[in-house]
Amino acid sequence: HAADQQEDRNIPGSVVDQTINENPGVPAGEGKTVHYDSNNDVTVVTGNAGAIVSVHRGPPRKGQQ
Repeated sequence: HAADQQEDRNIPGSVVDQTINENPGVPAGEGKTVHYDSNNDVTVVTGNAGAIVSVHRGPPRKGQQ
């Protein structure tokens, strides 16, 4: 699902990796962590064991903060 989102939204894998690696993220409940990269304006939500749950452009949405 997240990989499809990433492709559909034209967000390169390198940007997703950078967002996760350079932004420690904040806990979002249910074992999820929200990473936001303000330079690229991309939000990545990771789950258990670092699996990518969601990727989208823009800041974290309501409920992701």
